[in-house]
Amino acid sequence: MYFSVVLLALVDFDYKFAWADIGSRCAASDAQLWNESDLKAAADNGDLDLPEL
Repeated sequence: MYFSVVLLALVDFDYKFAWADIGSRCAASDAQLWNESDLKAAADNGDLDLPEL
C-alpha cells in the first residue's frame, strides 16, 4: 500500500501561490481531478483575470 498527495496550484510571476488545492480522493486520475477542480471552473468562467495570450 502507498499514499500520495496531489497538489494543483497556480502561481504568479513571483512564485507566490494564487490558488492551491491539496489532496483528493483515491484512485482519481490527473484529468479527473482537474475536471472536478474549482480552478478549472474559474478558468472556464473567466473569473481568474488572466492576461490574454
